[in-house]
Amino acid sequence: MALYKSNHFNINLTAERKSNFNLGLLFYKYASFYYDFKPNIYKDYILQLTGNAKEWKKTFLQRFVNLSSHASFTKLNKRIQVLKGFAGAAGFVNMQTQSRFLCGVGYQSGLEWGFNFDWTTGVPYLPGSSFKGALLSFLEFCQSKGKPLEKWGEEEIEVFGVKWKKQQVKDIFGSQGEKEEKQAGNVIFFDVYPENFKDGFEIDVITPHYKEYYSSPEKYPPADIYNPTPLHFLTVKPGVSFVFMFKFRKEEDKYLRTKLINLIKECGKNYGFGAKTATGYGYFEEEP
Repeated sequence: MALYKSNHFNINLTAERKSNFNLGLLFYKYASFYYDFKPNIYKDYILQLTGNAKEWKKTFLQRFVNLSSHASFTKLNKRIQVLKGFAGAAGFVNMQTQSRFLCGVGYQSGLEWGFNFDWTTGVPYLPGSSFKGALLSFLEFCQSKGKPLEKWGEEEIEVFGVKWKKQQVKDIFGSQGEKEEKQAGNVIFFDVYPENFKDGFEIDVITPHYKEYYSSPEKYPPADIYNPTPLHFLTVKPGVSFVFMFKFRKEEDKYLRTKLINLIKECGKNYGFGAKTATGYGYFEEEP
């Protein structure tokens, strides 16, 4: 699928494949090849191309973002329509990213920071388990003492004007503690996919100033004497629409469905989904 051109670090795709390649495979399988396949040739070439061998990651990400704008997402759109059919008309919420979105940054990658791609469609997504976990974590965060669900009493908690009882939370998410009676949650949370994803990526950068200190604090003092190290990484940019879908396992509870939809909206707006929400990533707002 991917070959080097003689004069540029571009990906040589046939006309048939230009709109049908998989972004996830490109990100995880091609990045290391881009740099490590023939070190004596390609590391030297990158040095000539950028003037700095460390710049290869930024160069690769720039080319990846440019190439992603040509991808076709027909399979993604078909999958979303199927999932919406499973979820039912009232079982999904469309929300747009209000800040940059990250997920899967801890995955092993030649680019230092990983990213979560669906292997079939090749698009970034939030796993259903992370979607469910964020909602429950948000409820526990809103509990006045920040207690995990298993330690809640019978008192209600209020989340932006909506009151929740412990049993209602258990009905949705299931029992959480080992000492509690085992109870499966009555709601299935689907993976969260972007809708009509195109030109949705953006490159971000962080610049650690104390890399030596953090790696060996017993050897290096925390002083402003080190060279900053820019680290470029991939993000989903603001303004991209994602579909948050769920379905009741048994008979649908319309009262809990309404509360759950409200919870998804408030969690996206005030708590965030994905990684690094504490630093402003992963915030969503309902589409107008």
